Amino acid sequence: MAGANVVAYGSVRGAAHQLDGGTNVDLSIVGMNFLYAVLGVVLMFVSYRVIDRLTPEVNFPDELKKGNVAVAIFIAALFLAIALIIGRALN
Repeated sequence: MAGANVVAYGSVRGAAHQLDGGTNVDLSIVGMNFLYAVLGVVLMFVSYRVIDRLTPEVNFPDELKKGNVAVAIFIAALFLAIALIIGRALN
């Protein structure tokens, strides 16, 4: 039972510390996460445009409008691969 009291005390103490002065750190972390998210979206768009330019014989928007599932799967796989690369690069 003494271990539970120590854990509860530590949790309450940690929560009190966050209310005291930890909010500035939390806001900067949120700001950096937002910046990384925006950077990730921009890099994703740029990467898609590069792939679109490298494959001039395939018109991705027209093929998607026609219901071409293979092109949709290719673009989804491309986005996943780029997201993994960008995620690792930003960490």
